[in-house]
Formats: sequence, C-alpha cells, structure tokens
Amino acid sequence: MNERASFLLLLLILPGTLQAQQLSMTWGLENTWSYREPSQGRTLEQDAASRPESSGKRYRTFEFKEGLSDVDEPRFQCVERHFQLWNAYQTAIKKGKIPRPLKGGHLDTDTERRAFVAYKTQADPFCSKHADKQAPVLYFDFVADSPHEHVLRHIEIMTLRFSEYRAGGFIKEQAGYDVVLSHKEGTKIVNIEKKLAFSGHGRVELRFWSDNYYQQQGWITGPGEYLIDIRFVFLVGGGTATVATDPFKIDLM
Repeated sequence: MNERASFLLLLLILPGTLQAQQLSMTWGLENTWSYREPSQGRTLEQDAASRPESSGKRYRTFEFKEGLSDVDEPRFQCVERHFQLWNAYQTAIKKGKIPRPLKGGHLDTDTERRAFVAYKTQADPFCSKHADKQAPVLYFDFVADSPHEHVLRHIEIMTLRFSEYRAGGFIKEQAGYDVVLSHKEGTKIVNIEKKLAFSGHGRVELRFWSDNYYQQQGWITGPGEYLIDIRFVFLVGGGTATVATDPFKIDLM
C-alpha cells in the first residue's frame, strides 16, 4: 500500500491503539467542555450544517456542542466585540498611534494578523481566554517499547477536505502546541520549537485553529469542517519512528 492510499484508511469509531516501529499511540478528545465526539461519526458528505441521509463510510468526528449558554453567550458577545476592536485597531493605525506591521518593508497578512491578535488580547483578555477555553483540544498518548529516547521532530497534518458552513467565530493563536490548520488540501509540516522528549511514555496536546480568515473582517474565521490526518515523526536511536491517526473530522468555529 502506498503512502497516499494509507491516508484513505478509515478510522474505527472507538479510540484505538496504532502501532509503528515499536511506538504505539492512543488519542481522543481532551476538551469536553465545548466539544463532543458523537458515537456514529459522520460520512464524507455530512458536516455540522448539513446531515443528509447517507450510508457511506463514517469518520471519527469531533464537533462543537450546541445550546450551552456558558459557551454560546460569551462567544456571541465576543464576535460582536471582535468587530469593534477591529475598527479601533484600524483607526489607531491611521492616526499613527500604533505602527502598521510590515515584513521586509511590505504589508504581510500573517504578520498583520498576529499584530491584531496581540492588540485584541491586550484590549479584551476575557474574549481571548474564552477563545482558548472553547477551542478543540485533542490528546495523544505515546508508549514506546524500546528503551531509546524519543524526540518529536515535527508533526505532519494532511488536509484532505474542507467544508465551510455559515456561522460565526473568531481566531486566537498562541505559541506552543497550538496548530493552525490549512483549509487548502495538502500536507502542512508543523515544526516543534519546544521538543517533546520521553522514554517509555509521553503526551502531546494539540489545540486547533483554522486559517480560513476573512481579511477585511479582521480575520473572523469562516467556520467549517476539516477532514485531516495527523502524523507524528520522532527521532529515536539514530532513525525515526512514525505514528498516525488515519483520517478524522473536526469542526472549527
């Protein structure tokens, strides 16, 4: 089986343990406050906004909980405050109160996004903390049979499909193991600055954000469903050990 075909293997609905070069992994949902894992999962055609009757193959799915006042009410308030802060940020730049972020002498959208996130975090820390709290977090537990130290070199995330649906949301990014998913199909390499190193057992927690930004709206995220595959690559004993999830679905607001 070639590498591309391996990405198309279906993941069992119940959490499993995957083997790869003496390295096993169990994984699942860490943030159960605002997210849940439905037992039936979803077919390829189904997402959070559209659930047509389908008898196709099902993927493990992590979806946003609906109807929770302590989750939804602050989120809706913060969406409105996001636009107010975006207008204030643009006004401050025009009046010269804060510099326009440039990279190499030119405006760079990612640099400006980061600058606005910093401005927004300082001006409205409540919404930033709420965004962190509501974002989906998955855990990945590794067990190594060999006595060698395993050092996480990088993470490979393949976006197989992105389905956008109409709703509201906002973006927040921090350093560490926060991961911004690409809504464009293809593989993204996530290099790790603070390396996880373990002998025997180790854990990684990934908090996910979407890069589906609407630039003219201050990077409000266009909500949607991702179909992704995650692969962890470790350095061990002069070689590498790799373990993967197989494709699964996750909603990002």
